[in-house]
Amino acid sequence: LECACQYILSAYNISETGDTILIQEGIYYGINNSNFTISKGITISSMLGAKSTTIVCDDSLGYEIEGNGVRIEGLSFSDCNIIIKTSDDVLLIDIDVRNITNRNFDNGILNVENSTNITIQKFIFD
Repeated sequence: LECACQYILSAYNISETGDTILIQEGIYYGINNSNFTISKGITISSMLGAKSTTIVCDDSLGYEIEGNGVRIEGLSFSDCNIIIKTSDDVLLIDIDVRNITNRNFDNGILNVENSTNITIQKFIFD
């Protein structure tokens, strides 16, 4: 997927199953960069890894994954969580969760419900 999109949600909205959304280094704020449901089998990945790409959710939902074949790689999340439900073949790699000021998320920082074949590699809490 090639898009000079200003927001992650904009890139997601035009993506199709099998696409990869590459995110440039930086800090991404607001609901157009988080707080949405991923229902397509896509990859969302930073170009330079979790140390250089952060999504700030301000204590709201980070991503709710409800699709098969979703891959999230090389991102830092600040003050947000990830919910995986009714999904299959989800891969989370090199995820860094930072600055959790509100540790009382209803479903936890990472919550898996009714899902199978979930692979988590290098999931770090700072």
